[in-house]
Amino acid sequence: TLARRTAGMTGADLFNILNIAAIRSSAEGLAAIPMRYLEQAFDRVVVGLERANPMSDHEKRLTAYHEGGHTLVSLGNVGADPVH
Repeated sequence: TLARRTAGMTGADLFNILNIAAIRSSAEGLAAIPMRYLEQAFDRVVVGLERANPMSDHEKRLTAYHEGGHTLVSLGNVGADPVH
């Protein structure tokens, strides 16, 4: 049940769950909040939204090469911060 899943949550978390579910229900013209909306809102509050990575694989590869270049340059400079 929702009560078991939300045990130990803060009042703000509970408010957010109910608010998210209520807004969705209202947007769809429902008079009550379905349990599935509460469960989805719980997952959204606890886990967060799923976000697509805006970088393509090609951009990720270019960024990795770029950052690797920083590493190589810092290894050749005396007094540079250590590479971890």
